[in-house]
Amino acid sequence: DNGERYGSYDVKQGGELLFKARRVLLGTGTSNEAEYLALKSSLEHLVGELGIATKQVSLSIFSDSKLVVNQVGGNWKTKNERMRKLCSETQDLLNRFLAWRLSWNSRNVNLSKFGH
Repeated sequence: DNGERYGSYDVKQGGELLFKARRVLLGTGTSNEAEYLALKSSLEHLVGELGIATKQVSLSIFSDSKLVVNQVGGNWKTKNERMRKLCSETQDLLNRFLAWRLSWNSRNVNLSKFGH
């Protein structure tokens, strides 16, 4: 279903919270698009903050979207053209970093952390 898209993310280093974006508005579209756009937004924030130092940074990313985790990780095919474009853009951002790992976590974890 299409509707208002939003997402949240936080950035930690060594367990210390550096940045928390709660309820970032992402226009209208599907919830799967929102999952991709929230991840892209967080990566773009990091790229902007770190600039050329991204190649010195390894990321551990947690998402409650099995679709995003598995499509970005290459385990699932991305059939929809819009999703394929978002997946490719996300992978391009991730590949600017030294290393990255994208893992699934329970929706309950994000509900308690962000309240939605």
